[in-house]
Amino acid sequence: MKNIVYECFLVWILSFGISIFTGCEAQGQEHSNKMRAYQATRLAVAAMNNPDTAPDEADEELCDGSGWITQGDGHRTECPGCSACKKKDGQVAADMEPEYNVYHFGAEWCSPCVKMKKETWPDPKMVKFLKDKKVKLFMFDADNEEHKKYFDHYKVNRFPTVILLDRDDLNKPLKKTVGGMDAKTMIQQMDEAI
Repeated sequence: MKNIVYECFLVWILSFGISIFTGCEAQGQEHSNKMRAYQATRLAVAAMNNPDTAPDEADEELCDGSGWITQGDGHRTECPGCSACKKKDGQVAADMEPEYNVYHFGAEWCSPCVKMKKETWPDPKMVKFLKDKKVKLFMFDADNEEHKKYFDHYKVNRFPTVILLDRDDLNKPLKKTVGGMDAKTMIQQMDEAI
């Protein structure tokens, strides 16, 4: 009799332990869906209330100084007045028609791409070079559905890829580089091709 009670106790302990460690599916699929929605909602609330996830002020959309913002798909919208197109007296800067385009192909999950976006392109020497040579920079993200056509057209499958193009012939790249580069190296690469 003691042996049967002991075996029943062990079975109960084992089944209880297994249900704790592996989870219990007794509630069914409907309960699982409700829990998934609850967890997703709680995660979203936590993300919205976390001050570290607030957008940076540096993410201001800047025009090329002409008073127009060129979007990734090529269409232009009038600039509402960013720091790039306003002079000290508040007047819009003179219209600069670029002679070359630089396409930066990358992704948010690619660390060399992010490094180039944060360090290479904003570097004062790079900004001066782009302005002096009349080069317009376009940023394309692999996870943006609207940008997929550019990745396909230029056959980009490694990141970061930078393509320099003459504005008059967008189908024939002047220079194509793959891999992260600092501003000095990127300037040398583009200057050789221009």
